[in-house]
Amino acid sequence: MKKITITLLFLLSALLSFAQNSAEHNHDDKCEHHDHKHHKDTGSEHGAHFHVNDFGFANGMVYNLGENSAAWGMHLHYVRGVNKYLGVGIGYESVLGEHFHQTFTGFVRYKFFKHFVLNAGPGITIPNEENPEYEFVSHFELSTVFELGKFHLGPMVGYGLGHEQHFTVGVHLGYGF
Repeated sequence: MKKITITLLFLLSALLSFAQNSAEHNHDDKCEHHDHKHHKDTGSEHGAHFHVNDFGFANGMVYNLGENSAAWGMHLHYVRGVNKYLGVGIGYESVLGEHFHQTFTGFVRYKFFKHFVLNAGPGITIPNEENPEYEFVSHFELSTVFELGKFHLGPMVGYGLGHEQHFTVGVHLGYGF
């Protein structure tokens, strides 16, 4: 389990570095005819909007790797944007069914390649009948978002790492303001 965590953190770090460099490079190459100060002030880049606040909801099927079972799950989150790429937030996850659990997370959001969003961070799972103690976990979620005014919508995949590992595949819906 320790090797998986270290590998995921390494891959996340490499992905964030690559994405940031690509975004900056593409912005500099394609925006010669634009006033760069305008982009920084408004947070927009070629139609992608920067919302300081964001409420999001994701739901989908959760596959538990250890138990080889599937259940319905959902995530709620609030993110406060730091700039057009980074944000910090809090989240709640609930997986229904036989392996029911509830988790609260703190995370960092990173937007890259215009339509992709990565949320990653630590969390704590609330005790229940199956797991009577609090558990520290990690949560990763990648979504592709398409904006419809102040709303954004798209597919998502998630990965939860704790005493159980699970993958989620579903749909993300958010509201930015």
